Amino acid sequence: MTTRICLSGASGAMGQAIQRLCQAGSRWSVVATCGQSDSEQVAADVLIDFSVPEQTERAVRLARERGMALVVGTTGLDSDIQSLIEQAAASLPVCQAANFSPGVAVIERLVVEAARLLGDDFDAEITETHHRRKRDAPSGTALALARTLLSARDNRGRLVTGGAREGADCGRKPGDIGVQSVRGGDVIGEHAVRFLGEGEQLEIIHRAGSRDIFARGALLAAGALVGREPGLYRLEELL
Repeated sequence: MTTRICLSGASGAMGQAIQRLCQAGSRWSVVATCGQSDSEQVAADVLIDFSVPEQTERAVRLARERGMALVVGTTGLDSDIQSLIEQAAASLPVCQAANFSPGVAVIERLVVEAARLLGDDFDAEITETHHRRKRDAPSGTALALARTLLSARDNRGRLVTGGAREGADCGRKPGDIGVQSVRGGDVIGEHAVRFLGEGEQLEIIHRAGSRDIFARGALLAAGALVGREPGLYRLEELL
């Protein structure tokens, strides 16, 4: 059966990748895009949003009005929009992820296990690299990984980003998790989590070679959401 999709952010890089994959097979079909004058009249099973925060807000409201399952991949959302997504999950099946790569879903599990086994004797640092046009920093994926680390350490510590380490007194405090952003070129996405101990280091890296991996992950999540009970689902639950 074909999953019918209403697409928000169709003109963006992710939106174009989703449309290309849909055109290449029969599992998914984009039947409407948000912003079309008749989009509210089209029957779709799921709404996929890869846009900008202001468009995400409109997309979530449309999904609730039309009773569509909802996949949200837009990052940099404020607390009001995040609250709106969580409210939607009370009546719709929703999957929200900062990164729809199956590989990144695996990295989250590896990070938890590494933090548990290595303990507080190892410092944790995250570096993310993206193309020069990316708007938000740090990336949503890096922040999600940092929160996963904090949770694995029972929230002992703090998140340290960007300019927080600048000046003459920047000594590391116990439990700090540093997140650094690099921007340049056409890098699709790279995330590295480093555990640094006395005399040894462990590094877990994910490199994205194509946006198609994110598009495919979002489409797999969309198909798996249809028919599910309302709730906020993690990507790894749907793959």
